[in-house]
Amino acid sequence: MIQFFVCLMAITFAAQGAGQFFSFAPDITKATSATLKVTRLLDHIPDIDIWSPEGKNVDQLENGQIQFRNVHFTYPTRPDVAVLRGLNLDVKPGQYVALVGASGCGKSTTVGLIERFYDPIMGDILVDGVPVSEYNLAEYRKSISIVSQEPTYPPSRINLTTDFIKGRFALIFY
Repeated sequence: MIQFFVCLMAITFAAQGAGQFFSFAPDITKATSATLKVTRLLDHIPDIDIWSPEGKNVDQLENGQIQFRNVHFTYPTRPDVAVLRGLNLDVKPGQYVALVGASGCGKSTTVGLIERFYDPIMGDILVDGVPVSEYNLAEYRKSISIVSQEPTYPPSRINLTTDFIKGRFALIFY
């Protein structure tokens, strides 16, 4: 009779332990799935690789002339919505340019293309006559300075920005 109670207690405690363990099964499944997604993300080599040693080295951009030649662009997540359709723009060194338009018309996208966060689907973006895609990306980004949209700039911020960009190609957007 004692063996019966020992077996009953063993089966009861084992079932209780198994029940507690299997209550975590959905979390274990989610963790496994998340681990696979993170691993795939870490192993993925992006189309625009900031760590690539390839490309033309840039100590300092010479003139800072920017040219957009028939640039077409859609975001990868929304390929059916054209953001830029045939943009032609020529910004000469020392020239001020204002990109003005409604929300979503491509102002920030234009700056993002200069920084090469994206590549256009068609057309060319040239800096000093060289396609942006031919520069070493890390060196290229070190050679440019961009001041993004801000509603107001206190005078001290403008002076600090001016000091920071001396001797460098700078894009200033207000």
